Amino acid sequence: MKDLRLRLLSSLAMIGMLVGLSYAPPGGSVLMLASVGLFLVYEWWNVMHIHVFRYLGIIYIMGGLFPFLRMASEGKSWISVMAIAWIVDTAAYFGGSWFKGPKLAPRLSPGKTISGFLWGVGAGCLWIGYASTGFPFWSALPLTCITQAGDLLQSWVKRYLKIKDMGSIIPGHGGGLDRFDSTLALGWCCWLRPV
Repeated sequence: MKDLRLRLLSSLAMIGMLVGLSYAPPGGSVLMLASVGLFLVYEWWNVMHIHVFRYLGIIYIMGGLFPFLRMASEGKSWISVMAIAWIVDTAAYFGGSWFKGPKLAPRLSPGKTISGFLWGVGAGCLWIGYASTGFPFWSALPLTCITQAGDLLQSWVKRYLKIKDMGSIIPGHGGGLDRFDSTLALGWCCWLRPV
């Protein structure tokens, strides 16, 4: 329960900071997102020791963040698009915790369940249908699935590296990459359909 409280408090602090920055002039949002990108690259560089994967990871991180930088520089609502990943992650976490059931991919991430996956898909689809994300509603199902695939990809990398978290900067969450794993996958979707 203490871990849940810590996760909720740090989540609320992050959401408050990002929502505040979404109302900042485009330059402030761009600067903040670029800083996040540099930190994620730094975190990746410190955990990955195979050079080719270091560089591939940097391409993945920067490619996933670039669409949000572009939206912020153009004054578009990047926060409502980024919120897709947060809502999917949060709904999957609580749905899986409450309803449990069969595991989704036990070899990649033993804690993730099919019920959590379905809750994440449902909540993400509702958000895409409700908020002005720039994505058509028909894209909600593939987007929410790809978002969760980003989370599973991160779990696979952590299993490969034999680490629990990519860092420890965010109390209750681990590192920045642990928090932005789904967001980066979603960012790559924004390349396919510019928002």
